[in-house]
Amino acid sequence: MLENVQELLQPFAEYTTLCSGEEYATISSVVPIVIELKYHLEDMSKKPGMATISKKLSDELKRRFDKYVNPSAVGFDVYYLVATFLDPKYTLILNDQQTTVIKAHLLVALKAEISEITDTPLESANTEESVSVEANSDEQPPLKKFRHLSDIISQKLREAHQVEKSTAATTAEREVEKFCELRFGIPPSSKTDALRFWLDLETVLPNLFRLAADLMVVPASSAPIERTFSIAGYCCIGRRNRLNNLNLEREVLIKTNDQYI
Repeated sequence: MLENVQELLQPFAEYTTLCSGEEYATISSVVPIVIELKYHLEDMSKKPGMATISKKLSDELKRRFDKYVNPSAVGFDVYYLVATFLDPKYTLILNDQQTTVIKAHLLVALKAEISEITDTPLESANTEESVSVEANSDEQPPLKKFRHLSDIISQKLREAHQVEKSTAATTAEREVEKFCELRFGIPPSSKTDALRFWLDLETVLPNLFRLAADLMVVPASSAPIERTFSIAGYCCIGRRNRLNNLNLEREVLIKTNDQYI
């Protein structure tokens, strides 16, 4: 009986340690862990005396984590599925419903990011132009004197913006489809590093790379920051309780990165 209990709880300990890491992407491992634990509990429920506790753990697992796995769940959070989709180690474990939801979200996010990038220079140019007009207002007639020409300029700007939106949509769709093709050619390996994988794809999928880079550094748990707080606490205890903020920050930085110094 005790051996069965140990076998039941062992994966929970291992996956807790996995999610507490800080030297590799962890947010993308949440969905795979939940799915793996679900199957593990189903297997354990078939062993003598383990049906009840396995059922209770399975119900609690669903209550707490279903919103990260099931797109139909109340309070569904798509970012965990997106991170799993973008991690080469886990990208193929997702079902068709999850993949469809992820692709739709990626298209919206990429279109918004591409549009923001392409809009910035235009806004900057318009600002500079307005400043230039104000600076030379004594030399140039007011723009309102050219009402018809202003209408023509406005129409052309609207058309250019529509072209930019169409280009953003096409670029987003192309990058998502390109990654969907690549994911089936990725050799399955537990040692594949997600961040290094996306660094290699930066020039191939530049917009998707930026999104992946932002997402993959999000920790799956608060353990890394709690370790940092613990180090800060050790740095300023006892006679060092008057250490100023800057020196404390520097010392914590050194202690948390001592393997690189």
